[in-house]
Amino acid sequence: MDWPFVYCNGDSYSDQHYRDDLVGKTYAHFLAQRLHGFAMNKAKSGSCNQRILRVSLHDLIQQKQSNPEQPVVVLLGLTYELRSELWIDTDRDFDEPEESHFFRHQIALDIAWHRDLLAGIFAGKNLNRRLAAILGSGKKFLRNYQEGRAFFYSPYQERINALMQIYLMIEWCKQHDVNLLIFSAAPPFETLETEYLKDFFLSTIESRHVLDLETFSMCHWCRSQGFRPYESDTNIDNGHYGPDAHEAFASFLFEELEQRDLLKGIAL
Repeated sequence: MDWPFVYCNGDSYSDQHYRDDLVGKTYAHFLAQRLHGFAMNKAKSGSCNQRILRVSLHDLIQQKQSNPEQPVVVLLGLTYELRSELWIDTDRDFDEPEESHFFRHQIALDIAWHRDLLAGIFAGKNLNRRLAAILGSGKKFLRNYQEGRAFFYSPYQERINALMQIYLMIEWCKQHDVNLLIFSAAPPFETLETEYLKDFFLSTIESRHVLDLETFSMCHWCRSQGFRPYESDTNIDNGHYGPDAHEAFASFLFEELEQRDLLKGIAL
């Protein structure tokens, strides 16, 4: 008998290493316990959606090659669209080769980045210290890149690319009998007006595999259920939650998976 395999990827809202008390106690682990299976949580704090989807597809292809008959449930908690990636050729610890030379990048850490950019005071703000240290003298190009990306940033571009990747992920999972549910773990995506490509890709996505990205999020669900985040004194609306909230969210996900017929191959 093949025990169910629960695979999870995401950012800090799903990361078991975000706090010590979350190790082995995220929603993925609690769901795996309920399904009498085991969990693999590949979420990393600071992740962008490109990394979440790319690494997940890599891992799932490997898993299906090694054990094609094992029932699989995939939970992908997406993140802020502001985040992106850079490819930096550097001597990196390749204990996780699937991460390759990608490094996560975020335009800014505060919500006033666009206002500051237009006011001409954005230069050098919140420069990613880790990337700056890696680049050394090249950090001046990082500052230029950061300002340029801020200037040209469009949520429509990010959404179109994300929806395209989500569509491809869903189709791969359907082809290989993988149960997949995608949702926003961070606050919901920005609500966007109609636009042809965005609406086109959105229309191609089978809705049973995705909780509405513009209206639902894990962190807001936890807040609505009365849980208090770690950062309750500073960021109560968008904070991160402990094991009790993760356990409750796992029960919510179980009901959603069951209602959406996304527990195929698993004996309940």
